[in-house]
Amino acid sequence: MGYINYEILKHELPDNMSWLKNRTILLTRTGSHAYGTNTPESDEDYRGVCIPPPEYYLGLKSINEYNTSGGKNFTKNKAGDVDVTVTHINKFVRDALNGVPNNLDILFCRDEDIIYIDEFGKELRKIRKEFLSKALKHKFCGYAHSQKHKLIIRKGNGTGRQDLVEKYGYDSKFRDACSSFTYKCYRNS
Repeated sequence: MGYINYEILKHELPDNMSWLKNRTILLTRTGSHAYGTNTPESDEDYRGVCIPPPEYYLGLKSINEYNTSGGKNFTKNKAGDVDVTVTHINKFVRDALNGVPNNLDILFCRDEDIIYIDEFGKELRKIRKEFLSKALKHKFCGYAHSQKHKLIIRKGNGTGRQDLVEKYGYDSKFRDACSSFTYKCYRNS
């Protein structure tokens, strides 16, 4: 395992999580900047996978994921905010086998969206097709339908990204997510 400088993400790790610098095996850009749907007001999103130290397997310490949001006090994220989520390898693999779209997104991201990858991360990406099955069609299509539903609801009740609703007549980020997952769903069926 190598060393990743989380400061390049404009993010400082708390002292009790400093081990992540040496134990992150894969870190990718996700969200609107990865999908090309970012606006000048968009935050930055990063997701990754780590192999925690032995005490997280054998001792009383536990972690499913390190997750921090740039938005403060439950406010909407804005330009300059950084969200970082790094998931324990065990949870990541379990969720990927269950078709969690965010995890599959990391495995199948474009090479230019990889911020850091070590040999373990390369091995994980090398076997990424092993996480795919026809059962995923239902997960991806279900996600696409939920995004479509949110698109309709948010347009009618004045919630969501009102700047995008005013500009396009709907929340284009939800539309893009719906289109992306619908495409992936039918492409892989």
